[in-house]
Amino acid sequence: MKAKQLLVIILASLMVACLATSALAADKDTTANMAQQANNPIANMISVPFQYNGNFNIGPYDRDQHVLTIQPVIPFELNKDWLLVTRWVLPILYQPDVLADSGGTSGIGDLNPAFSFRPRRS
Repeated sequence: MKAKQLLVIILASLMVACLATSALAADKDTTANMAQQANNPIANMISVPFQYNGNFNIGPYDRDQHVLTIQPVIPFELNKDWLLVTRWVLPILYQPDVLADSGGTSGIGDLNPAFSFRPRRS
């Protein structure tokens, strides 16, 4: 098994475990509060946004490039006062052979983690 495939499996397992734990411990927030937290990039909630970018008509054969970026945000409680908010950026892409009318390469791009500390109370 390649290292990137193993990394994806580990990351996916970690996200599923965090989602299950968060779902069990979720409190009864109102819809307005949830909407406000969804717009806050360092809120105390797990979010998994996806972003798709398509680049069209590349090269002399007008090939298309596709990039799906997965950006999970996962907070961890360090203690009663502090959270560690992690954000991972994982691109999954298809790059066509620009000098041929068929074929290409697909794979996983560089995993870019970002970590920030946040007080639990504003």
